[in-house]
Amino acid sequence: EEKDFFDDFSGGRTSAFYALPQSGSSRKNFIAETDQHTYVVTRNDNLPENESFFYFSDVFSNLSLNTPKIYKISVDRKTYIQQYLGSKTLSEIIQDEGLSERVKILVKETLSKLHHLRKVTSGQIDYSRTFEYEKYDSLPILHDLNYFKFFFADILEIPYHKSTLLKEFNTLAQSIVNIKPKVLMIRDFQARNIMVDENNGVYFIDYQAAMEGPAMYDVVSFLYQAKANFPKFFKDE
Repeated sequence: EEKDFFDDFSGGRTSAFYALPQSGSSRKNFIAETDQHTYVVTRNDNLPENESFFYFSDVFSNLSLNTPKIYKISVDRKTYIQQYLGSKTLSEIIQDEGLSERVKILVKETLSKLHHLRKVTSGQIDYSRTFEYEKYDSLPILHDLNYFKFFFADILEIPYHKSTLLKEFNTLAQSIVNIKPKVLMIRDFQARNIMVDENNGVYFIDYQAAMEGPAMYDVVSFLYQAKANFPKFFKDE
């Protein structure tokens, strides 16, 4: 079905079509090739997630940002063809090279591109078209904090006083809600969601969960992601 959709787009000039391994999502991604170009074909049955991705992609493309262009969307809005941005994620490069000079440059370029994205999207986003949450208020904050409770404290059977912990969660949530300035927050801003092309250009993908939130969220999330394991001196820099 996905190949037929791409064949219609390419005029039957498909030279290769194969699935990519799935990773933490119900989305299915395929690499599709013609003699001249490579594309990514995505299948996702979650329509609200797709619509959010299409909306942000359109806004970002109109602002010439470092995100994939969408070339074609199926009639049922479940399959789409997007720009191919390279075969390596920043996460894979960090895993291969550690904190190499190239990785340092890519990390700084990533943060620079993030700053630019937030600057040019200011006042341009209709937050009613977001996927799960319009803004990072007490609802998603408490969801994140309870995720820690259920999947860390409870599973490891760490003793704690339940009502005290929940009261601390509420206090922390209110503190985070009041953090300013507010910007477009990508939310899942991790090295695995950043593609690197052959010219060391960095591109953001998987931004469908974006919402309005505190400016420091994505920066802290990126620099302190466990898998990257950046040393303290580099994060401070």
